[in-house]
Amino acid sequence: MKIYYGEVDFWLAISGGKDSRTSLAALERIDKIPYNMFTIYDSKASMTEGYPDYMCSKLLSRKLNKKLTVLQYNKKDYRESLWQDFLTHNAGLALSKVREQYRWQLFSSLHKGKKVVVLKNQIWELISGGYNSDSNFNSPQNLISIFSTKGLLFANAANEYVNYIKADHINRSISFADRVYWDLRCGSWLADNMQGYGIFENLDVVQMLNCRRFLEILIGMDMSYRQTRQYEVDLTRYLCPAIVGIPYDDSYTDLRMFLTDILWRIKRKFVKYKSKICNLTQK
Repeated sequence: MKIYYGEVDFWLAISGGKDSRTSLAALERIDKIPYNMFTIYDSKASMTEGYPDYMCSKLLSRKLNKKLTVLQYNKKDYRESLWQDFLTHNAGLALSKVREQYRWQLFSSLHKGKKVVVLKNQIWELISGGYNSDSNFNSPQNLISIFSTKGLLFANAANEYVNYIKADHINRSISFADRVYWDLRCGSWLADNMQGYGIFENLDVVQMLNCRRFLEILIGMDMSYRQTRQYEVDLTRYLCPAIVGIPYDDSYTDLRMFLTDILWRIKRKFVKYKSKICNLTQK
């Protein structure tokens, strides 16, 4: 990836989840690719959604002694005109949060003169359970139906894909849902499955651990092991033991995070106060 992009700024999108922490652990283990960390924080975020991501990100950056850049929605960056541009570019298929990020020009502050490559991690796409439970993907007819509402281009593409699967007699034992997630969602770190980031100027988004080799290893493991994403916890523990003790967002508790943050602030102020006292004593 470093060879492919050359001189760019790598920014790891960090949160309190298992996906981004696995990426963080991998980057720390490699120790050859310089990277920056950022998280997105909405001041209106609730204590159960958004805020745990912010707090976990802070704890991770402190533990690794790395600077954390916090991106926030700023009124001066808001451009209503960008909303329609985004919808036109992505035919209405992109996630709503990506649209909001574009309208608020959220990533503009990451540019420091070089192209920005945002490192994300969507290896949870290896879980086919979500597709099996989603009526949109459990049969060829439903897939064609959902894409037909998006216009002729998407309808034709869906029909071609379904015909391609029907002609593949060798792999007929694989369920349709598994084929969808295998063919369309996985296999390349250049595949941006969060459609929409392509319109951002001088910015690429890559799925750094999304590759066929990794997929081939995981596909042979127990489904429950994949569905719970325990493999990400195990990978993080192996790659970067230093961050094992930091909780994930799903184990977040207000009191635990509050006390951790307060203790860190007290410790930081004590160190600064002690330093001032030492300087005065020397004078």
